Amino acid sequence: MTKYPANDRESHLNSDETMAERLATLALLFMNTHHPVDSKYILKTLYIQGEDPSKKEVETAKKTFDRDRKRLASCGIHIISVTLSDGANAYQVDERSSFVDSQTLSTRDAFILYMVCQPLLNDPSFPYAEDLRLALAKIDRSFQSSSTLSPQRLFKDSVSQKNLSKAAATVRSSYMSLHACHIVYTDTNGTTSERDIAPFGLFGLRNSIYVVAAAVENNQINSEKMRTFNIERIRSAQELPSLSFQIPVDFDLQDYIRLPFQIGPINCEGTFLVPDKFESDLRQIVGKAGVFYRTEQGLFLKVPISCEKSAAQWGIAWSLIPVEPASFVCIWQEMIERSCNG
Repeated sequence: MTKYPANDRESHLNSDETMAERLATLALLFMNTHHPVDSKYILKTLYIQGEDPSKKEVETAKKTFDRDRKRLASCGIHIISVTLSDGANAYQVDERSSFVDSQTLSTRDAFILYMVCQPLLNDPSFPYAEDLRLALAKIDRSFQSSSTLSPQRLFKDSVSQKNLSKAAATVRSSYMSLHACHIVYTDTNGTTSERDIAPFGLFGLRNSIYVVAAAVENNQINSEKMRTFNIERIRSAQELPSLSFQIPVDFDLQDYIRLPFQIGPINCEGTFLVPDKFESDLRQIVGKAGVFYRTEQGLFLKVPISCEKSAAQWGIAWSLIPVEPASFVCIWQEMIERSCNG
C-alpha cells in the first residue's frame, strides 16, 4: 500500500472527511488481505506523519486506530489483535464475526455506505478510489434481489414495491456508472412529467433517499440546472448507457443537503441560540444548511425554515432557544408549555 500525502489534502478536507477517508482505506487494507497486518505498518501507513515520531505521537496514533476499529466494528468489520510467530503484534479481520466475506448489507445500509463514500469515489487525489469502487460494486449485488429492496425496509410511502424497486435500483446504477437516466417523476402537487437527468449524488433525509441531478438537454449535461428528486416519487427509470458524464470538480453535495424542516418552499429565516457544548455536533449536522455566528451574547445559528413547527421540534431536541422571528418563538413556547403541562 502506498502512503498518501495527508498534508497535501488537509487544505480541502475537514475532520469528518479525513476520518471517512482513513476508515475507507483501513477497511480496504483488511478486505484485500487474508494475512495478519503488522501493527507498525498500519500506524506508519495511516496514522503517523514523519519518519521519527515522538512517543506521544505514537500513543495518539494507537488510540486513533483503536477508535477506528470500533467504528469499523459497528459497520460489521471486526479487526482483532493477533501475535505473529516472531512475537510482533498484528491485526486481522475476524472472519467468523465479520460480514466481509459471507453477508450482504441491507439496502438502506448500502445506500448510506454509497453516500458516505461518494466524496472519495469522485476525489481524483484519493489513491484508492478504484479499489473502493470495486469493493462497492460487490456490495451492489444486494440491490439485484427484489426482496431486499422494499418500501417496508427502505421507504415509508405506499408506492408499489415493483415500481419503487426498479426505479431506485436504476437511479442508483446510473449514479454509480456515471450514466444519465430517463425518469418519470410525480411532484408534490401530483403533476407527472418525464425528463432525462444526470445523477450527481445521493443523500438521506427523514427516512427517504434524495438524488441531486443535473438536467440533460439535447443529449448535453447542463450542470447549471440542478434539481433534487425524492426517489420515492420516481415512478420509473431507464438507464441511458450511451450518455455518460463526469461530475464537475466543483460539485459539492453539501450544497443540496437540507435539515428536516427545510423540505419545501422556504417561508422564513429563523435564529437559534446554541449552547456551546453542542457546537461541534451541530456544525457537522447543519453543514451548509445554516450559518453560525458569534456575538457577545453567545453562539447563534441562522437557518432558512420551511415549516416552523418542525423547526421548533428540532430545536427542542437539541436544547436550542429560538430568538426570531416572533411567530417562530411563539410556536416553540407553546410546545414547551404543552410538554410541561403533560
